[in-house]
Amino acid sequence: MAKTRSSGEITQRALREAAIRLIAQDGYHGVSLRTLAEEVGIQAASLYNHIENKQQFLFDLLRAIMEDLVEEVQAEVAQTEGTLAKVCVFVANHVSFHARRQLEVYIGTMELRSLLPEHRAVQLRLREEHEMLLQALIDQGEAEGLFRVPDRRVVTFAILSMTTTLANWYREDGRLSVQDLQRLYIELALRMLDAKPTMQDLLAIGERVSAMNNPKVAQADEVQEERDKAAPRAKAPRKLGRRRA
Repeated sequence: MAKTRSSGEITQRALREAAIRLIAQDGYHGVSLRTLAEEVGIQAASLYNHIENKQQFLFDLLRAIMEDLVEEVQAEVAQTEGTLAKVCVFVANHVSFHARRQLEVYIGTMELRSLLPEHRAVQLRLREEHEMLLQALIDQGEAEGLFRVPDRRVVTFAILSMTTTLANWYREDGRLSVQDLQRLYIELALRMLDAKPTMQDLLAIGERVSAMNNPKVAQADEVQEERDKAAPRAKAPRKLGRRRA
């Protein structure tokens, strides 16, 4: 049974969605709390029943976006086997997140400057945690002989930069689908890393990314795998003597 949301939770969600739209359009300093209240149909005075103040609201909003990105990418990478595939899944998930939550990541980048220093420091730590995951994968891949790069740190920033700025121009009705962009960005990242994946590697990566894009399919596969492990193994048939022709 679906959980029924309280009126407070509904208002919080409406405020969040309205704030994302308004800030993306007019900037943090161009959006007043009165405008935000009017957008969701509540009195300005009652706004403080739902938020502490405007700066804290922005911080909570941006932190939640960054935490979602970090947690989502980490979870997908953890479920992936092999360093090469992990890097590709990192890239594919980064592309997907920035396309699905375009306005959120846009304001997450543009309004970092509007945070108080202590709030900005928290955001930068989250960003660094995300960057270090990719850096560690690239380091591991070079140690395994999978990648060959002149400067691992620069390549890390280059991959993150090209996948993050997608939010500035991506259009849902554009020429390329999210899946098309995932394939393209994975190819670009592998070229940056001077990786030489085999056809088998590419097929396995494609299957993993498809499963990531279709969580219901992935979940069904995991359930079936658990059933197969739990099922008693059939006894091997008794070997018979060779039959002569």
